[in-house]
Amino acid sequence: MALKVGIYGPAKNELKHVDAWYESCKDADIICIADTGSTDGTKERLIELGVQVTSVRIMPWRFDLAFNVAMSLLPDDVDVCIRLDMDERLQPGWKDALEKAWTPET
Repeated sequence: MALKVGIYGPAKNELKHVDAWYESCKDADIICIADTGSTDGTKERLIELGVQVTSVRIMPWRFDLAFNVAMSLLPDDVDVCIRLDMDERLQPGWKDALEKAWTPET
C-alpha cells in the first residue's frame, strides 16, 4: 500500500520561511496552506512552488480554527496528516522513515 501523506497549516506573512519550509516538506503527496491574509508575497510564492493555497478569514482569530481549516483542505484519501508551521522543518529522509515505520494497525 502506498502511503499518502499530506502537509497542512496556516500562514500569514511568512515569506522569509517559505522556501526552507517547502524544501523540508516537498516530498509530501499534497501540501495545503490556509493563507489568513498575507501581504508580503507568501501566498504567491507558495503557489509558485506548487502548494495548494486557499485564502481564508478567521474572525475572531484562533489558532485552533486556522489549523482546522487548513486540515480540512486535505483530500479524504490522505493516510497521514502532518501539521507543520512555517517556522518548522522536517528532517531529511522523513518520508522514507515514515513509510518504513507505518503499519496497517497504526
